[in-house]
Amino acid sequence: MCDGRTQNDILQRELDDLRKEKEDRERELQDENAELQGNVAKMRAELEAIMKELQDLMDTKLGLELEIAAYRKLLEGEENRSAAHQSVSAFFLLLTSLRFCCGLFRALTQVYMGSHGCHKSLY
Repeated sequence: MCDGRTQNDILQRELDDLRKEKEDRERELQDENAELQGNVAKMRAELEAIMKELQDLMDTKLGLELEIAAYRKLLEGEENRSAAHQSVSAFFLLLTSLRFCCGLFRALTQVYMGSHGCHKSLY
């Protein structure tokens, strides 16, 4: 019976050792899990900061694109206005030239008609 009792004591010690190893391993795993959860929380905070910065950059980009489009439209309007002004100036120059030519033509016609004995004016 001593032999059975000794065997039972040995098995009880082994069981106690295994329980202690299990508890130690559980504590290690809980510590590792807590560390991993801390890393996840830290990475989420970093991701959130990056996403906010990205959103700010996208808002700035959109604002700049709108500003560029507005300046482009102003520039195109100024170019069109300048082209229209040049067209109007060219038209008035042509009109002035035509009036001058018509006046010159009248004068020459009157001189010609007067020198040829014609008294009737064409104009």
